[in-house]
Amino acid sequence: SSMELKGGNFFDRILRTNFTGMTGEVVLNPETGTRDGNSVQYAIDNILAAENNNTATFEQVQTYISKPGAEQIWDTTNPHIFNGGKTIEALGPMPDLPQIKMSYNTVDLWVLIVAYGLLVIILGATIGFAVWTFKKWESRVVKASQPHFLLLICFGIAIMAFTIVPLTLEHGNVFQPTMPCTSIWWFAVIGFGITFSTLFSKTYRINKIVASSLKCRRIKLSMRETLYPVVGMLCCTYLWNI
Repeated sequence: SSMELKGGNFFDRILRTNFTGMTGEVVLNPETGTRDGNSVQYAIDNILAAENNNTATFEQVQTYISKPGAEQIWDTTNPHIFNGGKTIEALGPMPDLPQIKMSYNTVDLWVLIVAYGLLVIILGATIGFAVWTFKKWESRVVKASQPHFLLLICFGIAIMAFTIVPLTLEHGNVFQPTMPCTSIWWFAVIGFGITFSTLFSKTYRINKIVASSLKCRRIKLSMRETLYPVVGMLCCTYLWNI
């Protein structure tokens, strides 16, 4: 049995064995079986360019060395020369770095003018339609079109139009904090929810009336009954946006 070789015993014997390789003494970690990093010699070389008789040459000079067992302590063998011929002593503890230049990918001024022009047009149109609805409230056409829903549609479109304002803050060289950035989604989602939930309620009301007419029944839908879909869709939109 003395000639028997087992994998576990062989591995344990290797872990307790140190030998010298091309990079110095090899010491294995008894827990992982890999080489201990402190047993490796590290060095930093400085490549220096020189010109002699119109011939460019490069010289490799060792500037820092970390010997095995040095516990990450580097010894200086030669001064390290950086580009421009300066050393660490000449640069100082905090060498000057080039100033960072921020390049913002913003749109042109005419795009901002067009955006705000469209905002003014949309708001003017919605306010005009809302005022017209109030003035013609008692007319037969407006009553048949459900004036409450017409005002909700104008209100939802106006809220969606205000999305242009926070979207253009950054492009107008205005710092965009968290609140305007977040308000983009609130304006867009809530305005969209109000507008299309109102259209859905109007369609729902028409379908109920048409379905009752096919059965030769008379039906009367109150404002509260037709607003339920609007409130429900707005609540879902609010929870989704959170």
